[in-house]
Amino acid sequence: MKRLHLSLIALIGSVVLFIVASFAWFAISQLVDVDWIPSGASSFDVEYTLVESIDGIDYEVVEQISFENISPGDTVYYRMDISNQQDRDVLAEVFMQGFIDKHSDGTIYDSEYSLIDGIYLTTKVEELVIINNQLLTNLLAGETNYETARISITNEFTIGALSSTSIYFQVYIDSSIGNEYQNLGIDIEDIFLALDSVDGS
Repeated sequence: MKRLHLSLIALIGSVVLFIVASFAWFAISQLVDVDWIPSGASSFDVEYTLVESIDGIDYEVVEQISFENISPGDTVYYRMDISNQQDRDVLAEVFMQGFIDKHSDGTIYDSEYSLIDGIYLTTKVEELVIINNQLLTNLLAGETNYETARISITNEFTIGALSSTSIYFQVYIDSSIGNEYQNLGIDIEDIFLALDSVDGS
């Protein structure tokens, strides 16, 4: 009889463990954390705001990109509104730099698995699609060190004098990603706007 009880307890424990593992994605506290650091914009009179949405409709201003409590198959939407306050055109380009694998609790890890293999990026400058649902792994192809790697997410574009432009980008988490990625995360160290004069001055 005692053996039967132990077997029953072991069975219940196994079922609970299976359920917890199956839903582990829902316990992730943070997948991607990107500090918002403006770079190269000090000599230009340009203002910009970063906003975030979970439905692509309602946006709110954010200081950094931070995915919290998201699951495979989720998409997070961002828009950068850039306003040129000066009476001359400027050239602009938006970059992401420094992709560091971390656990969702912030500790760095060394594993064969990386969320870079499961994150897709799409970007647009106004209505012009620049990156169309590309895997981060592919965008970082050829880079030997992801921690110092830099990718352009817009290519170079012009912002007219005294006018505004919006950059849209969205991040999609692969819906088929498995439990081996649970509690893994990525820090993107920098997202920044680089500016230059159209005439080179």
